[in-house]
Amino acid sequence: TVVASLHAQHVASGGTETYLEFLENYQQEVTQIYNYDFIYETYLRYFDKAKIVVLPFELLKADKDAFLRLIEKQFEIPYHVFISKEVNKSLSPKHIDFYLKCSKLVYRIIRIFPKFMRRKLTNIYVLVLESGIMLKLKDTFFSKKGKIEHSIETKKKEEIVLKTMKANAKELIQIKEIVPFAEFYS
Repeated sequence: TVVASLHAQHVASGGTETYLEFLENYQQEVTQIYNYDFIYETYLRYFDKAKIVVLPFELLKADKDAFLRLIEKQFEIPYHVFISKEVNKSLSPKHIDFYLKCSKLVYRIIRIFPKFMRRKLTNIYVLVLESGIMLKLKDTFFSKKGKIEHSIETKKKEEIVLKTMKANAKELIQIKEIVPFAEFYS
């Protein structure tokens, strides 16, 4: 889910690449950011192993209470009922499709301006995207349809990215506490 979410964030910030283009252009960055074994080894250098808890984000999404209970149990924290709201929600496929079309159009138009103005106009456009105005515009005036490309080529590229990410978590999923959640990493 993280790769699709990164693409949605990229589009929400004004990126114009389709999912396939994103996978092709940012494969190295994505797989380096999510090098789980490196991150875990770094934590081990600075913290006692007993003070490190590794849990999959998918468990937090699937069962917040179970996620919190594991942390509370590990650190002997009293049980606490946690009421949360959704933050930093990814764009839906219909919004990604809309944002891509808008961004491509806006950047084509911005190209006709002098360089110093292009930067300012791009910054204003990104602020408009981040404000949520585009979502309201889309939902108010335009079709509710949208799609994420799932061509064979896209699936193959996604598999390459995911295999690299999985290879970057080989040590991590061997950890005794992680084994029950290893399916989230496959």
